Amino acid sequence: MNCVNKLATLQPMRRATGILIGILLGALASGLGVGYFFYKANTDRAALSEKLTETARNAQQAREQNQHVIEEANKKLLAANVEVAKAQNAIKSLEEERSLLTEAVPISSPSRKTSSWSTVVTIPFRLSFKIPSGNTVLTNDDQALIVTSQNQMDGSDARWLSLTQYNPALEQELLASLTTSTAVSYLVDGRLLTGYTGTMLSQKETILLLRIYRNGHVSNLLWAKNTDSKNNVLLDIISTMQFAD
Repeated sequence: MNCVNKLATLQPMRRATGILIGILLGALASGLGVGYFFYKANTDRAALSEKLTETARNAQQAREQNQHVIEEANKKLLAANVEVAKAQNAIKSLEEERSLLTEAVPISSPSRKTSSWSTVVTIPFRLSFKIPSGNTVLTNDDQALIVTSQNQMDGSDARWLSLTQYNPALEQELLASLTTSTAVSYLVDGRLLTGYTGTMLSQKETILLLRIYRNGHVSNLLWAKNTDSKNNVLLDIISTMQFAD
């Protein structure tokens, strides 16, 4: 009888144990499934984050490359515009020079009296001309060529000819020193020379102020004062000019 009672008691316990084990196994399986899900989610999230980072980096590089291409294109466009402007200015200058040439007075070949004069050559300015005897070259470099008179006895400035690179400010200063002025234009050795002739205050000497053109541009500025009290030798000096190009 006792054995029967014990068996009857054990059967419910076995069923409860089976149910409990089933629950535990189910919980374990569920826990393992949830853990794998979280692991997979974290792995996918890390991969997605890395992919987003790489995409952002590639996008930044693409933007930088595009910006560089745009900047280079702008530089080339600016350079092209500068060259076009230079070409337009050159054409305009040549047209102006051609117009002035039609009004220029041709200077004939040097007169016989210049045959005994001394020849002055300036390599930086690529031209030569003759000066009367009794004069000497004071300066001859890439800044200026200056001629002085050896016969100046009154203590005044012996400089009477100056040839420099063209300087608009200097031109205006020299022009302002003239009390009278007349526009002149000459054609010498195929080169255009334009400017003014006039006199200075309290002086009787004739002054010549000329621009010298080269290929449509003003290259040099010539200032000269006539030192011959009997004759105006300035045009004789101009007539001896020869240009290297």
